[in-house]
Amino acid sequence: MVGLTLAALLDARPNRPFWGRAWVEQVLTKHLPGFDADPSGDELCGWSVGAALDNETLVQSRPILRDRADPVEDLLRTPAGCIVAAFASRAPNMLVSDTASSIRVARYRRWMGVRNGDDLTSDQRSASRADLPDFLARAAGSSDTEIVFLRYLAALHELGALGKAYAPHDAIRAALRAVGERFPDGPANLFVSDGRTLGILHRGGTLLAFEPPKDVRPSRSWRVDTGEPSAPAMLFLWKAGPPPDAPDGAERISEGVLTVPVAKPSLLERD
Repeated sequence: MVGLTLAALLDARPNRPFWGRAWVEQVLTKHLPGFDADPSGDELCGWSVGAALDNETLVQSRPILRDRADPVEDLLRTPAGCIVAAFASRAPNMLVSDTASSIRVARYRRWMGVRNGDDLTSDQRSASRADLPDFLARAAGSSDTEIVFLRYLAALHELGALGKAYAPHDAIRAALRAVGERFPDGPANLFVSDGRTLGILHRGGTLLAFEPPKDVRPSRSWRVDTGEPSAPAMLFLWKAGPPPDAPDGAERISEGVLTVPVAKPSLLERD
């Protein structure tokens, strides 16, 4: 069975080279199955990375790994404020022909999303497609990730927020709640972003948020409107199963719906 890990990297002032590569590698070594290439552990077998730049989304997909493929290089390649990714891993020596459907980054205009959850039934797929507005139905693919992602955009459209330059944070959370209510059974985890805001629907599994240590941060002062210190970046990781405690350097995020502004990566907003 292929396991999936979702990731989102927020960078308040994106520039390259990204100042925190060593920090990202350290987090992934400890918490991304297969990243450390331990011969006795899981192996990475594919990933996709998406980034939003202005009105364009850029996606790098590696459903079948080749020699020298570097997940951190792909994750940090594009100088974007929000990058989302899905990583697939497998047990040692397990044969996996293609991971394209499980690691797909869904996208529409400036929006992008990654998902993990139970497979939809054929009735759910048919009903979800039938309820989409025509302009979204024309963009519908065959994967469950794309169907759930478009249901999110449809909910945002119903709120009158999809056509706006950037959707208000409360509308993003309301649309994610609508997705959770539409698919009420089993785990549901969805990361969405328009490049300015990260929205998360979290139900089932474990969601961790990592702040970069102060000794690796850039020297520039970073503050939010309250005057309290704000981290210049955050890395969110979702994976299946609950750890007994949050690991060092991480905060375990409780289930629910939240938004995170890219400009203030340590500010988690809930209703």
